[in-house]
Amino acid sequence: MNNSFPTLIEAIRYHAEQTPDRYALIDPKAPHTYSQFWDQILAVYAGLNSLNIGRGDRIVCECSQDASFMAVNLACSLNGSIFVGAERRVADQRLLEIFEQTEAALVLT
Repeated sequence: MNNSFPTLIEAIRYHAEQTPDRYALIDPKAPHTYSQFWDQILAVYAGLNSLNIGRGDRIVCECSQDASFMAVNLACSLNGSIFVGAERRVADQRLLEIFEQTEAALVLT
């Protein structure tokens, strides 16, 4: 069986279906199975869509280095929006500059 995938999203989707109880990632809070992680990605994806955020829209997200941060990044990939990472605990003024420079549709901190 060839397990090469053109995108990370397709690999996660595949493993959520085929090996749902295996760990996809472990962050400082808890381990996340492929099924849990895929559900988290889909929840963020649905949230972005409900806000009419899609292809080409920019989303600024503070880099929290956990599963939620990764879920936002991958949900953006799934719906065609552009993920813009901002350093963790970025100063408010700098975050405002990033928001204005990227013409972001949404900022997540």
